[in-house]
Amino acid sequence: MIALILIVALYIFRGAGRWLNREDPLSHADVIFVLGGGMPQRAVEAAKVFAQGYASEVWCSRPDSPADDLARLGIHYVG
Repeated sequence: MIALILIVALYIFRGAGRWLNREDPLSHADVIFVLGGGMPQRAVEAAKVFAQGYASEVWCSRPDSPADDLARLGIHYVG
């Protein structure tokens, strides 16, 4: 019985992120701020949102070293 409870608790704990995830519709903002993790995918998505006119500026935090990842995409990165 205890093993069953532990298995169910583990299943619920591992799936909690999917249940708590909620996407809000985009709205106009002053700035799009891109966190450094997940570069360059986050920067590419921010550029798409910027191109749609949702913000007038895009700011990027300092990642460890996105230069190599961005260079593979043909993007010149000035650190």
